[in-house]
Amino acid sequence: MKDKKVTIYECNAGDIIARNVIDIRSGITLCQEGHVLTEQSIEWLKRFMCSDIYIESNTWDKVWHIPAESKVSYEQDKEKLQKTLSAIGLGEEIDKEAVEEIKTTFFTKLNSNSTIMGCVNVVKTLDEYTYTHSLNVGMLSVLIGKWMGLKDEQLEELFLAGVLHDAGKYKVNQNVLNKKGELSSLEYLIVKRHATESYNLIKDVDGISNAVKEGVLSHHERIDGTGYPRELKGDEIHLYGRILAIADTYDAMISERVYKTRQTPFEVMEKMLSEGIDKLDTQILLLFLKNMADYYIGVQVTLNTGEVGEVVFMHPHCIYRPIIKVAETYYDLDRRTDLEIVEMIS
Repeated sequence: MKDKKVTIYECNAGDIIARNVIDIRSGITLCQEGHVLTEQSIEWLKRFMCSDIYIESNTWDKVWHIPAESKVSYEQDKEKLQKTLSAIGLGEEIDKEAVEEIKTTFFTKLNSNSTIMGCVNVVKTLDEYTYTHSLNVGMLSVLIGKWMGLKDEQLEELFLAGVLHDAGKYKVNQNVLNKKGELSSLEYLIVKRHATESYNLIKDVDGISNAVKEGVLSHHERIDGTGYPRELKGDEIHLYGRILAIADTYDAMISERVYKTRQTPFEVMEKMLSEGIDKLDTQILLLFLKNMADYYIGVQVTLNTGEVGEVVFMHPHCIYRPIIKVAETYYDLDRRTDLEIVEMIS
């Protein structure tokens, strides 16, 4: 991500200095690259009347160390997927070659766990959601498949299913999909059509396996039978559909939407455990959350007190209430019920 130039008065606690801050009068370095700003250091810099400050526009690179080549590849895949999905809205068929190129790029340049986590967590603009979500669901599905010990062929199929799972949304009324308020019963029925529309787009495409097609069709089915379009239950739902359901839910909840703000991964993990335990495959869900939690060690967070700290430990029994280090103080959120993580620093 590019550096962002701001004034010291625009800086917030938790921002990371991207370039050394130099006092133009004395030439002394006031703040070094990589420093995490606090309220105290911001006030200190104000005394020197610092004008231009360069901060990192996104901090995930510092946690997951995404290689420059991978960042470029991710952006290129987003652009290709945007063109492919947008063409569907214009009545064109799936560009199978473009989808294959996206898959090849992912497995040759993006297929490491830390890179996937970094790319998925990068803060995106609202208008990017529709196509980055499909790419992210493919990537997250591969992560789940890896943790389940699936074969390489199955991982490739999962990625393809994730990329294509929402293709049918481009056949659905966009005003309904992007409505800010509550959907009417009729509007909800319209939205529910997208799973079937996605399936219809690929059902006759040669080279796409039946497993991928079934995964796409069933990604909104729920274990308790309350999903759609066929109201399947339990193991009636294809394995890929059960995996996609978890990846789809997670990415949607950590993303900014036109009708809701993004939630922190800790809020999402708590809600998925409390609300999804009867609707999502429990065994896969617990495996997913347990492994995901470990990747959030080291991220910067803001507490409801305004303090900025670092996640240093995840409780196995309560992954959404970690231990936070603020300066030299450690807060165990599992014990400190008065404290909440309100924001990820990014």
